[in-house]
Amino acid sequence: MTNRDALIVGVRTTWALDEAAKCRQPERVKTELYRSVLGRAKALGETGL
Repeated sequence: MTNRDALIVGVRTTWALDEAAKCRQPERVKTELYRSVLGRAKALGETGL
């Protein structure tokens, strides 16, 4: 994953969190998104990027 890819993921995540805030269960959706982002960040860290 390049820096550009990481930026795109960040922008999409921000948008998704904004959309989640409009849902009936925003906390559950946010938690799932944060876990996904943290997993990706950890994977990037392990590859040295």
